[in-house]
Amino acid sequence: MTFTLPDGKKPGSSTTVRMVYDDTNLYIAVECQDTDAASTIALFDGPVTDEEHVVLCVDAGNDTTSYFQIAVSPTGAMSDAFVLNGKDGAPVRLLSGWNCEKLRGSVQVYGDGAGPGNQDRFWTIEMAIPFTEMVTASRIPAVSGDSWRLNIGRLELTGGREFTAAFPTGTENIHQPLRFAVVSFGD
Repeated sequence: MTFTLPDGKKPGSSTTVRMVYDDTNLYIAVECQDTDAASTIALFDGPVTDEEHVVLCVDAGNDTTSYFQIAVSPTGAMSDAFVLNGKDGAPVRLLSGWNCEKLRGSVQVYGDGAGPGNQDRFWTIEMAIPFTEMVTASRIPAVSGDSWRLNIGRLELTGGREFTAAFPTGTENIHQPLRFAVVSFGD
């Protein structure tokens, strides 16, 4: 998957995502082109989305009423939350008390590092998300034919604010599960 701006146009910095799965985990790999992978957030469940980040939203129940969110910064800091969708004008509620306990992840910055003002080429994220953490799914683990909804967004701040997504929602607001892609598991 490649990312585009909310209006569907090509961004200044490219992002690509690959996904695979086995009986235990959903694996996500992200590559972000970036001349300055700038972030200062270092705490788990810190304010990762305030700076440059990638955010994954997974509606394992495929019902658009709730989903899991995992945000990752170039420093490797992660935050996770269970999200209740604000239907009929109700606000979206991020329940940050939920933790993806067995989540494994790794971030690598290719260049001078994640500090602001450094010279970089790109940064990568690799995540293994255990199916057992996706408790809203109809089956754990997912099997061939199961469908989930998901979206992946990125906030890039080098040279100005640029929000991109694998499946653009038309705005910078990724919290629109009706616009998430439907992803089907296959053999």
